[in-house]
Order: sequence, then structure tokens, then C-alpha cells
Amino acid sequence: MEWSLGREMNRLPSVLGAAVLVLALVSGCSPTPPQVGGNAQDRSPDTSIEQRLENTRRLWRDGRYAEALKAAESIIDEKEAVPKPLELLEALRFAAGCRFQLNERGRALVLIDRSRMAVGILLASPNGIFQRIPLLKEAADTELLAANALFVKQDYETALPYFLRALEYEQAAGESARLADLLFKTSVTYFYLGKSDKSLEHALLSLEAAKKADIHQTIAGAEYLIGYIYRDLNKYDLSLEHFRTSLEHADLASDRPRRLMALNEIGNVLSFQDKNEEALRYKEQALKESKEFGDPYLISNCLNDLGVLEYKLGYRDRAVRHFEEAYEYDFKNGHVRETAISASNLATIFMNRGEHLKALSILEKTLPAVEKSGLLKEKRLVYSSLLEAHLRLGNKREALVYLDKDKEAREAVFNEEMAARSPTSRKNTRPRSDNGKTTGCGTTFGSRP
Repeated sequence: MEWSLGREMNRLPSVLGAAVLVLALVSGCSPTPPQVGGNAQDRSPDTSIEQRLENTRRLWRDGRYAEALKAAESIIDEKEAVPKPLELLEALRFAAGCRFQLNERGRALVLIDRSRMAVGILLASPNGIFQRIPLLKEAADTELLAANALFVKQDYETALPYFLRALEYEQAAGESARLADLLFKTSVTYFYLGKSDKSLEHALLSLEAAKKADIHQTIAGAEYLIGYIYRDLNKYDLSLEHFRTSLEHADLASDRPRRLMALNEIGNVLSFQDKNEEALRYKEQALKESKEFGDPYLISNCLNDLGVLEYKLGYRDRAVRHFEEAYEYDFKNGHVRETAISASNLATIFMNRGEHLKALSILEKTLPAVEKSGLLKEKRLVYSSLLEAHLRLGNKREALVYLDKDKEAREAVFNEEMAARSPTSRKNTRPRSDNGKTTGCGTTFGSRP
């Protein structure tokens, strides 16, 4: 099957910036037209339906989603030249993909439900037993269409059940390459939901399947995520080992974004081990290559993490310049998680300089997007910074508001981590003053897995 809807939605442009990184992870590129598989005899040869499907594909390739939607729906509603089951499935999924592109999520999910029913009917048909494997892949791709669209919108909670259903179908189909990729996507989704134990479990399974299929890109991604989780657990030797292996396989796969992320994280771990000069070399190299590559997400991560290390080493002015540059990249490109980190770092520096209003301004600019995202750790980060800013300004009423919000967010994070039954707190990565005490210069989560 050359095209399918799940794979196609993998390639939708990410609202988080370059698709390469939200799903760096999950292989993003520009959209290509969805098409279901199946045997040739399952389609109507040289019919108007097939011609109309080809027209729909052309409209999709051209980015004319409203027109593609209209073309797909005309096939779905056809009363005379009734489409065959696979043709109907393709039209349904085209329509769902267009609805997602047009930000009509509710209507898109209804079409996903109809697509799921269509696949179920095909599996239950007399010929279903003879086409079980390709139909199971179609079922997985149907779920992936919704899962990936929700993922790039950062709605991880809603995306997870679609990933899990896709995983169930893919495991039944039994193809290592596709299974490795899907296990990886599922592990990343669990990670963003704060469920480190489930994330690690699926990342290890992904690594096993990717090694079996000899897919260097997926190996690099799984090794990176495992290294990231071990970093969170303060297991720095293990973390460093996995990040170095990720770098090796990223180079074998010519995966430049993953290479840059691994370089940056090796620098982070070396910094946590107080190997600061070596860490600085890795981070400066990562930033240099990121700017050459030109991806805003990579650049902002490298800027922010380099700033943290520079602050730790006493290069305060350089650190502030890098934090400010990172914040502009993040805010402009809608990187909510990283915007919160950069804002908190800058706010604490400004407050330490006595520039409390400047700190308050950048935090208030950041707050709406963070609250809308639902990211608990980032909400807590911004709330605690706002609490401190208002306390320093003597704004008692506002401070009480953010005291309550900070407490609520803190409890939500704690409950989420307890539910996962795995420690997910990371080492305090805030820069330290010359006497070794924490200065409170925000928190960095580094580049995302």
C-alpha cells in the first residue's frame, strides 16, 4: 500500500512548528494523499468513482482541503454509482483528514468512527479472512489518522486511546517496522501525559521491534526517549549511554534533527555530572548545527539549554541573550512547553536584578497559551513564577490567587505521578550561583523526546 490515511496524517504540518519535531519523533514531512490498500479487484475499474477519488487526491496534494472535502463527501453520499467498500473507506478517511486540516475536530472524529465501522464490516465479510493482514493495517491507519492529528494539537489525553487501538491492530498484523514506529509514538504520548513507566515500557518494546527490522531512525528515536526518561530519574550513566547510541543511529539514518537533539541532551547530562567544559562544547556544537539546519524548534531548545549552562558557569549576560532569543523563537512558533521554560528562566533573572515589572510582563504574556494547553508541569512553573513576582511587587491579592493556582497545579502533578506509579521528578536543573546554592533561574526540561 503506497498511501494510507494513518501514514498520511503522520505527515501533516505540525501546529507546533516544523513537523520534524513534534513527531521528530514520528517522522514528519509534507502531506501526501491518503489511499487505502486492497486488491485491484476490490475497486471499480475505470469508473467515475475511481476518477473522482483521483481528483480528490490531486486536490489534497495541492492543499485545497475544502475542495477535497467536497469531492470526498460527494463519493460518500453517492446514490447511483455506489462506491465499493474500499472506495468508501478511502473517501471517508479523506473527508476526516480534510476536517482535521480545517480544524473541524468534532466532525472529523465522527468520520473516523464511520471509517472504523467500514473496516469492521470489511473484516467481517466473507473475503475478510483472505485479506486479514492488509485490513488490519487499514484499521490501524484509521486510528492513526485521528491519533496523529490530535497529537500535533497537543491533545495527548484524547490521542492516547486512538494510539492504543492502532497498536492493537498493528500487533495483530505483526509487521515489525510499522509496529516499532507505532510503539514509539505511543511511548511519546505516554511521556507527555507524565506516565514515565508506561512510556519507558513502550519505548523498550519499540527499540526491540526496530532492531529486529533494522530501522536506524526508529532505533535513534527510542534510544533518545529512553535516555530522556533515565535522565529524569537521575540515572545519568544510563542516560548518557542511550543518548550516545541515539546519536550513532541518527547519523546512520541521516536523521539530522535527531542528531542535534542527541548532541544537546548529551551536553545536558554531562552538565548534571558537573563535566561542564565538555558539556559546553556539546551544547555549542548543537546550537551551531541547529542554526545551520534552520529549524526554530531545535534552535530554541539549544538556546535555552545552553543558557542554563552559561548561567551556571557565571556567564550571565550571554545566558540572558540566549534565553531571550529562545523565548522569541518559542512564542512565535507556538512551542508552549518551551515558552513556559524560557519565560520562567527570564523572569527569575529579571527578579534577581530587581526588574520585577519586566518579569511580570513576560509571565503574563506567556500565561494564556500555557493555561489553554493543559500542560500541568508548565502551568505550575508559570504559576509559581507569577506568585513570586507578585510577592516581590507587594501585590498581595494577586499573590493569593497564584498561591491557590500553584497549589492546585502542584497537587495535579503529584496525583498524575502517583497514578503512573513511577518517579517522574527530574533533578533540579536550575542554574546555581557561585557558592553552589540554587539561584532559582527557572527549570529546563531540555529538548522534547
